[in-house]
Amino acid sequence: MDKLKKAQKALVFFSNEGKKDRERWVLDKWLEIKFPYTPLPKITCSECPDFTLDEGLAGEQFVEIVEVLDEGRKRHAEYQRNLQNAEAGKISDPIHDDLEDIDEKGIHRVTDTVEKKIRKYSGKHDVSNWILVIYANIWIFDSFDWDKLLVKVAGLKPGFRSIDILYPQKSPPFKVRTIWQC
Repeated sequence: MDKLKKAQKALVFFSNEGKKDRERWVLDKWLEIKFPYTPLPKITCSECPDFTLDEGLAGEQFVEIVEVLDEGRKRHAEYQRNLQNAEAGKISDPIHDDLEDIDEKGIHRVTDTVEKKIRKYSGKHDVSNWILVIYANIWIFDSFDWDKLLVKVAGLKPGFRSIDILYPQKSPPFKVRTIWQC
């Protein structure tokens, strides 16, 4: 597949139209890491929570997926620009996180995401048996102040059964860390 076709495919994947596919990709990565050597359960898509997994994984699992991006980042717009540049024969500049104050910004992004989910479901759904999986496509978590994040999240009293972060690293390519558990 040539680069232009890949860019077009990525544009669809990162659009609103591709949201369920992205969520399913995150769920599959999370399952691979969290339950290695276990056959995939029967997965049912829904809106609230995003997925229900059958009882093959120590009981029925309810999983809500959310992604953390840098504040103000619009990935679909980035991919649209990249596609336009590719079509025009230009090379796009890579996007880099500002590493200054990375712990504080990262902690804020994660806790803000958890707070939004708490507000979204508070009083509407019993989330005490839900797992919130946060996909953080940020390469800084290997040197992150996890203890500080755990304290901040615990202070939110999130109500979810557990909260996991799926994030990229060099080897293996992804890791899951639990940041809250009832």
